[in-house]
Amino acid sequence: MRRVGLALLAAGVLLAPGALRPVTAAWQEAEYAAAPVTVAPSDCSATGLYTASAASALLAGSVQGVPLGTGSTAGVVLGPRIDSAALAKPLRTADTGAVPTASGTALPLTLTSGGSWAQSASTTGTGASSATAGGATPLGVIDVSGLLARSPSATSLLPGLDDVRVEVGAPIASASLDGCAAGWGAADALSRSTAVGALTLRLRDAAVTTALDGIGTRATGAASALATAATAATGAVAQSAGDALATALSGVLSVGTAGPSSGSASIAPATGGIAASIGAVRSSGVAALDTGSGALAFDLRPAAAGVDAAVLTTTTAAAGASAAGQALQDQATATAAAVTSAREGALVTVGASATVSVTGVPAATVAYTASGSAAAWAAGTVMPTVTVTALSLATLQSGLVGAVTTALGTLPGVASSVASAYLGPAAAAAPDSALNALASDAAAALRTDLAAVPGVVRLTAAQRATDAASSWTGAYSAGVATQSALRLTVRDASGVRCDLFVGNVAVGPDRPRG
Repeated sequence: MRRVGLALLAAGVLLAPGALRPVTAAWQEAEYAAAPVTVAPSDCSATGLYTASAASALLAGSVQGVPLGTGSTAGVVLGPRIDSAALAKPLRTADTGAVPTASGTALPLTLTSGGSWAQSASTTGTGASSATAGGATPLGVIDVSGLLARSPSATSLLPGLDDVRVEVGAPIASASLDGCAAGWGAADALSRSTAVGALTLRLRDAAVTTALDGIGTRATGAASALATAATAATGAVAQSAGDALATALSGVLSVGTAGPSSGSASIAPATGGIAASIGAVRSSGVAALDTGSGALAFDLRPAAAGVDAAVLTTTTAAAGASAAGQALQDQATATAAAVTSAREGALVTVGASATVSVTGVPAATVAYTASGSAAAWAAGTVMPTVTVTALSLATLQSGLVGAVTTALGTLPGVASSVASAYLGPAAAAAPDSALNALASDAAAALRTDLAAVPGVVRLTAAQRATDAASSWTGAYSAGVATQSALRLTVRDASGVRCDLFVGNVAVGPDRPRG
């Protein structure tokens, strides 16, 4: 028996590099193929004539109640490369900035510049059909906040949140149906698969921004307070350095007398690490927090490809809030640690010198220097370096270095002064508890703010249907099996604002005809 077939070969769309900015567009982009099939008993144990069909579309759905595929288009045309015998609709977009289409519908989508995606469909006279939509290029960014801004209830939809975006990675969907095998009831006659390279929800939360600003303000204040404490302590530490040498000399000189000891000191808190602790991206679980900009990113990639599941739910929102709260707490902890490190890591350098005279004649100069972190001073591990310069009696130098070094020891008087004059007052400047409170309060507010997101934004990976009343209701979606790599629905108080299907395919026979 003669079989008649119509095949639609692989169709692709290619976007000129740099051509797209945030666009206003209507889409005319479904690929469709159909072939009448005559089935003999020897083939599939059935008789009759039906139409095998296949369809694909990179994007489908509606924005503000207007189906993509209606309204006027202008600007860049993405023409498919197809066989002349195929039925097809080219993908068209308008590079017209914020100018709406004739239907008044602005698509809140920024496509990846220079991206290319394929959409193809094919059928045969034996009842086989297949379709593919998507590609290796990340799709782009869907501006949820921009879409909601046109809603009268925008301010109450997602309180506390701003700049809400969904970044869609490379989508791909494919489906195939062996019509003859399906006629025999074969379970594996239908094959469907989908994947999304990445799926990220990005947003800013007012409470998080406020907390980060507070952490930054307190960190700056702590650095200033450490510098003030160091300046205030310098005089007392210098006095203790001079006293230490005078005490040591009085105990070791058997010949001559020591003149007044002159001490010096410098204290330099290591505050560079405080500023460096802020401005990094801190990750915890599914959340990443840019502590410089305050932006939050949540990884919503499905756990398994091709699984029909909502990826943004109250559960995932709570998990994201918990992870972001931990990242915020990590920032507070890191800043507090940086302040502690700056305080205890302050370089404290002291020195003192005195002149030794014999019968009223200057005979030698005895001096020492010692340097270490404030923490090392407090631990009593800093040792001095002693020098003796003989002026007239060289014999005075012999043995004096060792004796003075031994007498000075670990400079306990200086160590005590560093602890009381610097470390004590500087510890009061550490905002550890204040930082923790800021992070904790912001994390609690973030949980509340994110809890509202699933009621406004719904993301479903691998949206499937297995009858003609499919969830993808494009003009060429007739087929018993449909598949979308991703579905994004945005709602406001008045209803659905946007319902986008990404990477759409459909295969199967139309209703049998007698």
